[in-house]
Amino acid sequence: MMKMRDFPTSRIDLLCLPDHRCRSWGLRTTEIAFLCVIISLFFMGSAKADTPGPIIIDHTCTDLSRIPPDWIEQAKQLTIHYAHTSHGSQIVSGLLNLETLNSIYSFVVTVRNDEGLPSAEVPPALRMYDGNPDETYIEPDDYWDGQSGENRTRAVADTGHYDFSMWSWCGQVSEDNGPQYIQSYLDTLDGFEANYPAMRFIYMTGHLDGTGSTGTLHIHNEQIRSYCRANNKVLFDFADIERYDPDGEDFLDRGATDGCDYDDYQHNWAEEWCAANPGSPLCTCLEDESSNCYECAHSNWLNCNQKARAFWWMMARLAGWPGPSANAAFDAAPRAGSLPLMVTFTDQSSGEATSWSWNFGDGGVSSARNPVHTYTAEGSYTVSLTACSGGECSTETRGNLISVAACANLPARIGNTDYPAFLDAYESASPGDHILIQAMPVAGPVILNDPLQFLLSAGFGCDYAGSPMGVTTVSGHLAVEQGDMQIIGGCLAIGP
Repeated sequence: MMKMRDFPTSRIDLLCLPDHRCRSWGLRTTEIAFLCVIISLFFMGSAKADTPGPIIIDHTCTDLSRIPPDWIEQAKQLTIHYAHTSHGSQIVSGLLNLETLNSIYSFVVTVRNDEGLPSAEVPPALRMYDGNPDETYIEPDDYWDGQSGENRTRAVADTGHYDFSMWSWCGQVSEDNGPQYIQSYLDTLDGFEANYPAMRFIYMTGHLDGTGSTGTLHIHNEQIRSYCRANNKVLFDFADIERYDPDGEDFLDRGATDGCDYDDYQHNWAEEWCAANPGSPLCTCLEDESSNCYECAHSNWLNCNQKARAFWWMMARLAGWPGPSANAAFDAAPRAGSLPLMVTFTDQSSGEATSWSWNFGDGGVSSARNPVHTYTAEGSYTVSLTACSGGECSTETRGNLISVAACANLPARIGNTDYPAFLDAYESASPGDHILIQAMPVAGPVILNDPLQFLLSAGFGCDYAGSPMGVTTVSGHLAVEQGDMQIIGGCLAIGP
């Protein structure tokens, strides 16, 4: 096999027509105007492992220092077929750049119109065929959408050369084509896996488009995620990687796009992160011989580099690495008390958890590691914590963990006298009195029509001790028609 040794084409074998489809790499046509002919293939035995449960590759799967080097070597024994349009080339660009930074992540790819892997190397490199005969720019109907595309993908699988096959969306997930279109994609890949049990087909989400968590894209991506989790699939979550910076800050609902822009294109989180972290390898680019950066298609190089790292994480998992463990565990204090009950929850998960999802049993949720939650209704509550690390999650659920009792004291107080309702205390108050009310709902409307000046502290616990700790809500409306009301503590919320 003829190979060009001037980087970056030393790691890319091309067999393609001289048209735009060769430019999905961000390389100029004049720089890749050569023909590499594959004259032989050497197929190595599969090193892939059957991994139970779903494998979800997202933004928590980019720290390669957490992967034992032996598993990187095992991943190099695997072979993968990858088909995509220009957005999908971000992964390949990042993989080529990563190899220049650290040779342990050796990678070689053929981009060609007819099927074929690069030859096996010594020492080993992860090998990829990029395309789906007879072209390299692969849209849905070239891979899965329709019988013709299915047949082309099956022809590649029929060779027996590949452990995995993967296809990347362009903008189709953003289109308002209904959940049935996404389900057709899911069903077709599932059918591929049923027909080729020696292979696994890798699912992907679509790239961000700035529409946030209420947009069609996110709804369709959630459909893909839910399916993969429920059916033990392998998911490369392209969109999730695009919504977070390396420090874990989430930009989805700030209009994050595939180019890392946000706040209506006024800012770019990748540029800002690299400016704050000069010299980071995450901010490097693939360069030509004149030290000019090639493109990371449609995006910033930080995005390409993160996706490359997530790809290696995925291949290590597929080779059998179990991933860093995160066994969920937690405690809570106090576990019992009267209304309102403020509880501190403490994460006690073992392993290397990187994200937390709490459900407090009363409709309240949190993603903080050690949240504080206030219960405002009596009852017993079941609490659960899901801790995740590198796409692997563990859940602990503790039934009837929190017990909240009704308050023995009446909900309003002046001095040492309690009253059954706020209005009762108000009507009994003298000018300058200080009315205390508990953190509990107050039925409205509440109309204060006496020329009375008084002080109000809202949000107390059952015993009125200490400072106000909760929220007192008034349903309906509160009208002060005469006089003054001064709130000096706690929180009083007025709502419909």
